[in-house]
Amino acid sequence: MNEERTMPTIQKARKRFNEELHSEMYARVHADNEQLQGLLSFLAPKKEQVFLDLGTGNGYIGIPLAQQFPGCSVIGLDIAESALQQNMEKAREKGLLNIRFQAFDGIALPFVDGYLDGLICRYAFHHFPEYERMLNEISRTIHAGGRFVLSDPLKSELDTTDFINSFQALKKDGHVKIHMRHEFSQLVERYCFEVLDSFDSTISFCRNRTSEYDKLLDSTPPSVLDAYEIRRDEERIWITFEVMNLVFEKKPGDPNNGMQMDARTSLCFLLPVI
Repeated sequence: MNEERTMPTIQKARKRFNEELHSEMYARVHADNEQLQGLLSFLAPKKEQVFLDLGTGNGYIGIPLAQQFPGCSVIGLDIAESALQQNMEKAREKGLLNIRFQAFDGIALPFVDGYLDGLICRYAFHHFPEYERMLNEISRTIHAGGRFVLSDPLKSELDTTDFINSFQALKKDGHVKIHMRHEFSQLVERYCFEVLDSFDSTISFCRNRTSEYDKLLDSTPPSVLDAYEIRRDEERIWITFEVMNLVFEKKPGDPNNGMQMDARTSLCFLLPVI
């Protein structure tokens, strides 16, 4: 994605998520305790390790991680500054001293090379406008032997029209791309990571029915709609995604793959810590 599209995409996502992250609907749709515990076990935390919850949102991963592993340090990073303040208040109410929340620019991670023992990214990867650059940043900041846990919705292998990305783009929340299963592993492995384990889950939600959604659904083959269990009534459209949950181990090597970093890598250290 070029520079002219990157920042507007991030700004759009920031505005939407500042509004939504602490809503009752958002919390209900995104809650999945079985998945949560599986993702935390993938990190395999040990005392005095440092973990990043990238795209922390409402703190759904970061706060339980800090609670269950008080000997670790947890950082919740997100572009939605207003939501982060509410996360910090929740952490204080729970008496958590081992977690902090920090805003960033959505492009560069504000940490030196090899700073992290592990990183988890749940339901945020499809919003990164420069996702290969973000993978480079993730690889740069995790030391060799550290873990990267990635959880994101999947594009169905039956989706011959790229329906799912068109559907998600209609919400105008900075959506960029949902990948197919094989694309996940192939993409991440290029940045010095090796898959250790995985499990599948699902997420279901509804959208208010509009003429834009109807036009898209009416032009999509039934086999594609069936792949996402699409149904609609007079007011709403329901959809179900498969979710791939992966844990990678960082291998020794150069994560840059020839990519050149710019001044934003250092400038992002100036963003606020909450």
